[in-house]
Amino acid sequence: MALKKFKFEYEICPDREGNNDKLISLEVKNGKYYLGYNHGNDLIVFDISSKVDVFCQGLIMMNINEWNQKCFDEPMDFFPGYFWKLTIIADDINVVCKGKDNLPKNWNEFKALLCEIGIEDRKFPFG
Repeated sequence: MALKKFKFEYEICPDREGNNDKLISLEVKNGKYYLGYNHGNDLIVFDISSKVDVFCQGLIMMNINEWNQKCFDEPMDFFPGYFWKLTIIADDINVVCKGKDNLPKNWNEFKALLCEIGIEDRKFPFG
């Protein structure tokens, strides 16, 4: 099943000046879905076309739409370590959210879905 729209980006802002690094990005070419993610100094790109429907269904099942327009920001006792932004837009998914040092409660479900589509490091992103 081809999606009418699909955007997936995950960015971190490693400094307070707002310089962003995309950790995950999706590209659609000739009807195929290619996921790229930066792991350390390596850019890893692979075809997730056969897994897109399963991935989107998993996101819907975990109620990811509840993350939309939320800022996951809690005061921390130590210096802030990371700022992040997640954008996922598909036929039935609309999520643009961000955080500072904190993650949504069901982040582990999100990481498990990333593993299902081929990101093998279970600590990525943010272990």
